[in-house]
Amino acid sequence: LASSINAKNAGMDILLFTILGLGGKELAQPHADETARLINAIDPAVIRILSLAVKPGTALDAMIQEGTFTMLSEVEMIKEQQMLINQLDGIHSKYVNYHAVNLLTELQGDLQQDKRALLSIIEQFLSLGNEEQLNFIFGRRRGYYSRLQDMQQRDRYELIHMELANYQAKNPGQLEEFFHTCRKGWI
Repeated sequence: LASSINAKNAGMDILLFTILGLGGKELAQPHADETARLINAIDPAVIRILSLAVKPGTALDAMIQEGTFTMLSEVEMIKEQQMLINQLDGIHSKYVNYHAVNLLTELQGDLQQDKRALLSIIEQFLSLGNEEQLNFIFGRRRGYYSRLQDMQQRDRYELIHMELANYQAKNPGQLEEFFHTCRKGWI
């Protein structure tokens, strides 16, 4: 923290990366709280968000295998992002979420001006029914969707609905693992 503040005081722009889901289910709330506390203290020029994807053979992968770390679902990572943004106050940072590993890439803007709009996008996603959320996540991870509004194209929505149903029939209970595999492909 001190080195970031010193760099900022020296006139340097600070770019801060944060990884959604890095606390796992065990520490999701403290991860969001402490990340927000740090961001508020630093007031970086840019906050870049990434969604967790765990590479095989890493220490975190070993923790998952041991059962000491439980990955957040796609929806839980969006809820963590909501907790984080809700706690960001009095800062002038640009918030960017455009990496392919992220689900809601349209979450971008200046926190001072666009915080309410960012939260509105998250609320729009969270207000979807489970079937619609899965349709969007599956469509996003398969490259059919870029933004929530893409779901309004009924032919695309129906195609994804059919592909999702086929995937679930062939791979019951494997959807979150599929989503994680897609995220790993982008890091």
